[in-house]
Amino acid sequence: MLRVKFIFLIICSSTAWFALGQVSTSQTFTIDQKLQDYSVKDPQEKVFIHTDKPFYFTGETIWFKAYCLDATYHTLNPMSKVLYIELLSNNNLPVEQEKVKLESGTGSGQFFINADLSSGTYKIRAYTLWMKNHDHDFFFEKTLTIINPFRSLPKELTDTAKANVLVSFFPEGGNLVNGLQSKLAIKATDSTGQNLAVKGTIMDNHDQEVTTFTTSRRGTGIILFTPETGVHYTAFVENSNGDSLRFDLPEVLQDGMVMSVIENPQDRTFEVSVNTKDKAKEQIYLLVHTRGHVGIVQSQRLIDGHTQFIFSKESIPAGISHVTLFNESLLPVCERLIFKYPDQETTLALNHNNTSYGNREKVSLTMDGTNKFEGANLSLSVYKYQSKLDTRNNSIKTDILLTSDLKGYVQEPDYFFHDIDDSVKMDLDELLLTQGWRRFEWSDVLEERPPVIQYPPEILTPILYGKINAGNIENGLKPRSVVVAFPGKSALVSSAKINDEGNFYIEVPDWLRNNNMLLWSDDLELESHNIQIISPFEKSQSSQKNHLRITKDLRGFIENNSINTQISNVYLPFTRVRGEGAAGSPIKVPFYGKPDLQYNLDDYTRFPTMDEVFIEYVKFVYKKKRNKELNFYVADMYNKGNTLEKPALMMIDGIPVRDVNFVMQFDPLKTEKIHIINRKYHAGDQEFYGIVNLITYKGDFGGHELPKYIVNKLYKGLQQTRTFFSPQYTLSETKKDRIPDYRNVLLWEPNISLTSSGQATVEFYTSDDNGKYRVEVNGISKNGDPIYETSELEVKSNNF
Repeated sequence: MLRVKFIFLIICSSTAWFALGQVSTSQTFTIDQKLQDYSVKDPQEKVFIHTDKPFYFTGETIWFKAYCLDATYHTLNPMSKVLYIELLSNNNLPVEQEKVKLESGTGSGQFFINADLSSGTYKIRAYTLWMKNHDHDFFFEKTLTIINPFRSLPKELTDTAKANVLVSFFPEGGNLVNGLQSKLAIKATDSTGQNLAVKGTIMDNHDQEVTTFTTSRRGTGIILFTPETGVHYTAFVENSNGDSLRFDLPEVLQDGMVMSVIENPQDRTFEVSVNTKDKAKEQIYLLVHTRGHVGIVQSQRLIDGHTQFIFSKESIPAGISHVTLFNESLLPVCERLIFKYPDQETTLALNHNNTSYGNREKVSLTMDGTNKFEGANLSLSVYKYQSKLDTRNNSIKTDILLTSDLKGYVQEPDYFFHDIDDSVKMDLDELLLTQGWRRFEWSDVLEERPPVIQYPPEILTPILYGKINAGNIENGLKPRSVVVAFPGKSALVSSAKINDEGNFYIEVPDWLRNNNMLLWSDDLELESHNIQIISPFEKSQSSQKNHLRITKDLRGFIENNSINTQISNVYLPFTRVRGEGAAGSPIKVPFYGKPDLQYNLDDYTRFPTMDEVFIEYVKFVYKKKRNKELNFYVADMYNKGNTLEKPALMMIDGIPVRDVNFVMQFDPLKTEKIHIINRKYHAGDQEFYGIVNLITYKGDFGGHELPKYIVNKLYKGLQQTRTFFSPQYTLSETKKDRIPDYRNVLLWEPNISLTSSGQATVEFYTSDDNGKYRVEVNGISKNGDPIYETSELEVKSNNF
């Protein structure tokens, strides 16, 4: 893997919460500047996916909206133009994979849920190619429930799974130090990663009890602990089977520093206390950064092994910040995470004209914010609600402010954003202590190592990666370049150089959908096994695992919705619950652009042979024999009509043809037109001495087999987005239509933009499916503020 230094020009508005705190030495400036420089060289992205609902039945469609954000400022990030999104089974196997076009940081698409899927918990995973350069734990993930009513439902977790307890210990600041009291955070989970409430005892190596601990239902707890060197500490926990399990505590250091952070809600400050047994008056440094951007830089001198830093909460933005302590040599010695809740938020009010509606009744919904939300980008869903299946504990607010900056699975993140009191804040602090992480290594920053970049950002179009396996080629030779073509009426041809490792890449137009892809080399004849097309989808598995739990009281809900889904699919031409089809790939000009000459054969007398066609009315193209080889040559119309010195590139529907006799025997009645380029033409590092392209009516090479020197592979392009269908019951007759309407998603609108006054209105109609429905809005403001609001409405039966 090569270290490549990418420099990006990042333009962003100055923000008050990035004002620096006390800065007193050139040393602190050095740390600050190095982190800022590193962040510029390695800008990072976050992805959030809003789905239309959290649970599905086979035969339904998952509709989704993607938000690609600047990981620091949370504004829409236009850098990447392609999103990779996967539906993974609970065994981490990809069920569906799609590439979605991103425009100005957003995109939308859909997954159809096939009937062969089993009931269970599935995951949506999403990322850009650029995000693959960083820790994969920062990919977006969310869980979905999928139920197949025609297959048996999963059983409850076994006692064995529940008995597999894992307990970990995390000292505040990172280390246990001899004789210094520290907070010790505890995390307990089962084998599936679900939080566990446990009780335990910590013993020393003399079998003496040191202390006891408990974890809450959220699986976390905290104790105050003063360790000693030379003592090995072990925790004992009893599992559900009554077995005693043992877990080692972290090693105790003889020397070092410990850090404690306390939030003072009255004066809105954070207090950082530092302690060490070393009485030297060492200068130490505190740096607080939020998602890579520095907010606080301070320095203090240790006096009698103690000092204290205080900084205002106003100096950092909402979300997770890192507090890092550096010693006099500018080495990081302690670090932990803190969280700041958003200040008094401007909410988005959801106002609908009623709270209860009849079947097929019109709903008018107004989203009303303030000018703070002017131009905000939103997505809206109205879906049938079932609390026990609604695993939607994530929103754009919980994700970008909390879970996207933590490593591992966070259970019920929505809990930390509702009914916030001291207990919730304590649970949040325990979460930060046990799942803290950062997106970079301090050693890379301080030693100014350039970021390791394996995947460049797709700033224009999708990038296709391939590899030539030279070991499979006769004599072990390797071609210098490969030509990649997409045949058809609007043929595309591009040439790519092959590096020393056999790798090559090309950029593919974003309008190109699923297509045949032809590859060949002018240096060596290739076969299919010589060429590997590298999938852009991530191979590593997700660390998150969940299990679906179905209780008996849900059976009726499942049965009712299963019947409704089947009915909707029976009447698919009318219900259009899978959406309305997207247009096909737009017709584009071929890779060589507008031809110098074009012959539409229907405008001329039809001849029975292609030889007669070229003789009678195709100008500037000649069939000649040079060096005992018969080829087509073109006359350079820009150089006095002189014939170019080498044979022209002869093509049929963009497929190169080296056999002149094959062209001469090709049926002219299948040919719609002939394009001619009467000059030298360059495609990548390939130089063509003119081009002659025969284009058939069907764009299918006249139904012939491909030449042996051409390798045929399949290319999967960007997904063609479908449009959600919402019926309009504007007339009384349509309301009485006998075709049943059992939609459980009344509206999915992925693209809503608020006006200058922060408002927008949408209208839709209810269905024949009675029950409670949730209105849910996710979005992002122009300033990077997350927007999340919900409301409820009810649909009841009525009589016409």
